[in-house]
Amino acid sequence: MSKCLMSEYDRKVNKKISQIRSAVKGLRKMGYKIEIDKDVETMLGSLVDHIYVMDRTGDRVCFQKHLFTGDKTK
Repeated sequence: MSKCLMSEYDRKVNKKISQIRSAVKGLRKMGYKIEIDKDVETMLGSLVDHIYVMDRTGDRVCFQKHLFTGDKTK
């Protein structure tokens, strides 16, 4: 088998992605949900997606934190 050589930059990117995945898994274990608010229009007219951590009781949102915003590029 050949060994795949990665650059230092690629290793750093993979490490950060792994940290995000494990953080999402940890939040789900705590009972929170990751929700996406799609196609939100900004004041400049562009469309973005907002990603939140939420905890709901029935219809009511008990806890909500904004994680990050994903820009939609064309």
